[in-house]
Amino acid sequence: MAGISSPPGVTSMARMPVAPLPSPVPAAPKVRLPGIVVGTVARLAMGALVGGTVLGMGESWIGFLAGTAGPA
Repeated sequence: MAGISSPPGVTSMARMPVAPLPSPVPAAPKVRLPGIVVGTVARLAMGALVGGTVLGMGESWIGFLAGTAGPA
């Protein structure tokens, strides 16, 4: 290409250093899998221990609908 020249002091445009682009998305925190498993198991255990009481599982109409209620 005739007529296009490099800026003074630069021998080739291809040799100009290029700064790396910043990452658009921050890196995800490094969480170990065992921590996730322990948290999940803990939530399941708490739900099993407290869930029935909180949800009113001892109500007679729930047993009736489930077919597990004894004769009245």
